[in-house]
Amino acid sequence: MKEYLDVLDEDGNPTGKREEKQVVHQKGIWHQVAHIWIYNSKGEMMIQLRSTKKKSFPGLWDIAAAGHIDAGEPVMEGAARELEEELGISGAELELVGVRKFSYSIPEKKWYNNEFTHVILLRFDGDIKSLKLREIEVDDVKFVPLDELESDLRGHPEKYVPHSGSYFFDMIRMVRDRI
Repeated sequence: MKEYLDVLDEDGNPTGKREEKQVVHQKGIWHQVAHIWIYNSKGEMMIQLRSTKKKSFPGLWDIAAAGHIDAGEPVMEGAARELEEELGISGAELELVGVRKFSYSIPEKKWYNNEFTHVILLRFDGDIKSLKLREIEVDDVKFVPLDELESDLRGHPEKYVPHSGSYFFDMIRMVRDRI
């Protein structure tokens, strides 16, 4: 089944057009995604190990859950859908904290990504072993103390999806402010 995304202009406004996800990335068309950053009351952040079957950044550590917002889908519904699909978490109270504009590419794979990212936080103090990981998306998840995650990001950035600039560090600061 083909996945369609709403096409946005460079300012993040809907154009009224839709395009296949594959075409969006072949042409570098602006679109929407959701990033769900999960933390717990112990001062830890959840990260996921992307499946080695993924086309982009296989086998790297990343945000707890993330994904494209389908054409016509409200952002928070898309975020909740991604969270349930990837980790099996449903009915969570998600907090939208902002929107960021990202652009990056992997020219050798003819993959171009221009996205408006809806940044969402979720406090989750449940048992990580109870999560239902979607194997084609996620190989593993773990909670990492914020200081340890920050240190590892600085010392071994090659283990992580290369998000733009200080994004991981910005999110660590934001989580620290909520604990």
